[in-house]
Amino acid sequence: MIKDIKRIICLKKTSEKYILFTVVLVISIVIMGVLTAGISDVGGIYVAFTIGACVYLGSAMLIKTIMIAVEVPRGLSFGMTRHKLFIWSRILDFAELFIFFFPLVFVPNLGAAVYLKLLILCFGVIMWIEGLAANSILRFGKIAYLAYYILFMTGTMGISRITDVFPGANEQVNKFMAITLDNDLANFSILFAFLLFAAAGLMVNWLTFRNVSVDYAS
Repeated sequence: MIKDIKRIICLKKTSEKYILFTVVLVISIVIMGVLTAGISDVGGIYVAFTIGACVYLGSAMLIKTIMIAVEVPRGLSFGMTRHKLFIWSRILDFAELFIFFFPLVFVPNLGAAVYLKLLILCFGVIMWIEGLAANSILRFGKIAYLAYYILFMTGTMGISRITDVFPGANEQVNKFMAITLDNDLANFSILFAFLLFAAAGLMVNWLTFRNVSVDYAS
C-alpha cells in the first residue's frame, strides 16, 4: 500500500504542480483586482474563490486529460495493475477536490451544503472527462487529443456565445448555479442527483479504461 501511494504521487506530481500553479496565479491576480476595486472582504473571498474554482476545474479537465497518456504507461510499467492504478488515481482526484473546496465550509452563506455539492459535481465532471476524453487519447492517440483540445478551447472561449444562440439557455444556467449554491442541506434530491452523476461517470471511466491498449514506450 505504501509503495502504491508513493508510485501514484510520483506519477501525478507533474500534473498537480501545473494545476496548482495555474490556480494560485489566477487567484492572486483576482485578489489584487478585488483589493484595488475596494470590494468587501466577504465579497472578495467569494469572487476570488468562484473564479479560482472555475480555473481549477478547467485546468484539471485539460491537464489531467493530456497527462494521462504519460501517467498510465508509466504506472503500469512501475508494476501497478490497472485496478490499483485506477483506484489510487481516483482517490487522489477526490482528495485534491476535498482539500481545494474545503474553505467553502467557512465562507458565509455557503457552508457544508455547497461544499458537498461542488465536491461531488466536480468529481463527476472529471470522471466523465477522463472516461470519455482521456481514455480515448490512450486508445486513439493524437487524433483524439486534437479533437478534445479543439472542443475544449471552443467551449471555453465560446460558452457565452453558445448560450446566447439558444433561447432560455442563460436562464437554465443561472437556475443550475442557484441550485448548486443553495446552502440548504435538506434538499437531498439535488445531492442525490449529483451522486448519481458522479457514480455514472466513475463507472464509465472504469469501463473505458480497463481494456484500453497502452503504449508502454510513450
